[in-house]
Amino acid sequence: MQASNCLHLCCRRIGLGVSLAADGSIQSLRNGTLTFGGATTGNLIFSPLNNAGFSTFNGRVGINTTNLLGTLDVRGNAINGGTIPVASFSGRTSLAGLLIDNAGGGDLFAASQGGITRFVIVQPAICNLQEHQCLNYPYFCCYQSQTITFPNASGTVCLSSSNCAANAIWSTNLGSIVEGNIMNDLLIGGVTSSSARLHVYGSVNAGTTPVASVAAASTYAGLVVDQRGSGDLFAASSGGISRFVYRTKW
Repeated sequence: MQASNCLHLCCRRIGLGVSLAADGSIQSLRNGTLTFGGATTGNLIFSPLNNAGFSTFNGRVGINTTNLLGTLDVRGNAINGGTIPVASFSGRTSLAGLLIDNAGGGDLFAASQGGITRFVIVQPAICNLQEHQCLNYPYFCCYQSQTITFPNASGTVCLSSSNCAANAIWSTNLGSIVEGNIMNDLLIGGVTSSSARLHVYGSVNAGTTPVASVAAASTYAGLVVDQRGSGDLFAASSGGISRFVYRTKW
């Protein structure tokens, strides 16, 4: 023990170490910073109970930073911080690889780039990301406009879990977008057949109903046809034989 009140343990033989034979703590009694390791120190390995135990760190933990922004704050270092990830998690488990449980009112997850928020999962959010499948019940907070492409990889547009099977609203077939259930009528501009501006009949009554009907209550024309090319304005046929033609010029 020297006048500087320092304890210096030195061992120059390889394979030997320092052992504590009693319970207790290693601490600084003057609220000073306790540093493990220096320029000539090798790696520090914590292996309680031969990797079967656990290590507890009370308070906050900072890696490569003394200005902590959270309970655990991990930063990249200046040596290889630009070539490796800041953090990596790897597991072999039947549970999720990473669990986030926020019992408070804050967001579940937030990602930023240069301090600018890019991706947020807010509360409440029920998200299921699977390969080749769109998000189920997405509730995201986006700060810029986005484009969502439909249909998904299976060719089906699902707006809720009750219409993702045979009753899907829209589907694709041979390069065309079709109704998921062709037995239903298509109404545009109204919620009933009498109020709809355009009514396309389904196949449930094929042969007894028109293919489509147009209804209006307007001071303008009920149907406007504007042909700016050289073709006819209107043509009607029966069995492929022209029966009525309204030409652009007479």
